[in-house]
Amino acid sequence: MEDRFLGFRRYLVQQKRAAPNTVASYLRDVAGLDRFAGFSADIDYAAASPDLVSSYLNQLKDQGRKPSTLNRVRASISCYYRYLTEQGIANGNPAKSVPLPPPSRSIPAILTTAEMDRLLSAPNDHDILSCRDRAMLELLYATGLKVTALTALNVDDLHLEMGFLRSAGRHERMLPLYQTAVDKLREYIKRRPALLQDPGEPALFVNSNGGRLTRQGFWKIIKQRARQAGIQKDITPQSLRHSLAIHLLQNGATPQDLQQILGYEDPTAAQQYAKLFRQSWMGNYSQLH
Repeated sequence: MEDRFLGFRRYLVQQKRAAPNTVASYLRDVAGLDRFAGFSADIDYAAASPDLVSSYLNQLKDQGRKPSTLNRVRASISCYYRYLTEQGIANGNPAKSVPLPPPSRSIPAILTTAEMDRLLSAPNDHDILSCRDRAMLELLYATGLKVTALTALNVDDLHLEMGFLRSAGRHERMLPLYQTAVDKLREYIKRRPALLQDPGEPALFVNSNGGRLTRQGFWKIIKQRARQAGIQKDITPQSLRHSLAIHLLQNGATPQDLQQILGYEDPTAAQQYAKLFRQSWMGNYSQLH
């Protein structure tokens, strides 16, 4: 990593408390703009214009990048220029005036409550890995955590006697757990030492080798468990977060409730679930009526 990005990395880790994958993505995004513009020093980087940022995003779009990726790249560049401004290197944020790419219109795979019940009970054998998977899936559905936050959890983040967990990140959050999630986590914690090679391993969820489970590892797990549950939809880890949001709306939650539960700073993000809920409801109505 270029020396001029080391300060930005410290800023992301220490001040923004960004997750490791977020830090890696942001650094990769700003380095991409650096290569695109041919910058060679911080002072050159500070001279970037909105047109330059827009041209970079358009190039990525032409390469087939998804709107969600373009939005992240724009957020990365915007964050970098906030950092440069605080350091007195830049006088403004060229990404701020660049419009957001339109969101993807594809509706993510959302599970019905019956499908969710099948998924949560799919690993019904009694081995230690199935016990771990039951705890992970139940925890995700209980809290709406993103997978990055799930795999970053440590054992010390659990407070099962009080029914909550602590999720560190950009903003530390205390998340309540319902009783079924508490019970499955307790069962897993009791059996977890059998997976460990190092008794001092802090990670809550570990793989078969005793190390911290990765995002890619969880991806494989949820695909496997979906097949076992007989779910035909192409679900991803985000499907549990989306499904939780829709199920809460079905039971009377408001977008403001979702903003608090799912940890959104921007209220419009939670409002998108309400729009998605209406689209899903109208689709079901058209099919059934």
